[in-house]
Amino acid sequence: MVRQIRFIGILATSALLTAGGLRVADALPPWLLGTPRGFVVYDTLAEATRDLRTRLLVPAFFPSDLAWPPARIVRAPGEGRPSLVAFTDQRTGAERLLVAQCVDGDCEFPPELLAPLENAPVRRILSGGFEADLAVSTSSAWREVRGERLGRRVIVRFEGDETTLLRMARSLHREGS
Repeated sequence: MVRQIRFIGILATSALLTAGGLRVADALPPWLLGTPRGFVVYDTLAEATRDLRTRLLVPAFFPSDLAWPPARIVRAPGEGRPSLVAFTDQRTGAERLLVAQCVDGDCEFPPELLAPLENAPVRRILSGGFEADLAVSTSSAWREVRGERLGRRVIVRFEGDETTLLRMARSLHREGS
């Protein structure tokens, strides 16, 4: 009987140590690589620049009905460091412009960062030397341009007219440059 209790105790201790070791091993790679396990929210573009060690893209052309500075700046975990800069309407406070970008090379945008645009047929466009895909939602006022700008994969999504969206997408630059 004592042997059985001792065996069960050793088995339980081994299981706990193994579980703890696996938890530590799971946490090490992101920590060693300097990548977050979850979403990182920044208060300012300057804070994001310091953490990412690069400037995020924002439009140089900026409609007067949108509020500056950005209302939301988020970095998602994962390869390519997917990031989002969101701007709101000055009157309503609702988000109307989203600039999603892969800071390093190519990446996938998690749906928690940028939900897929629903009911949006896509067509290829060339606008002012900017070749991209234009998607216009048939169930909302949202439109988006998907392409590459300044060596980054970007999606510029705007609740508004196509002309303004294209002007903003063509004018993307690194904030502060």
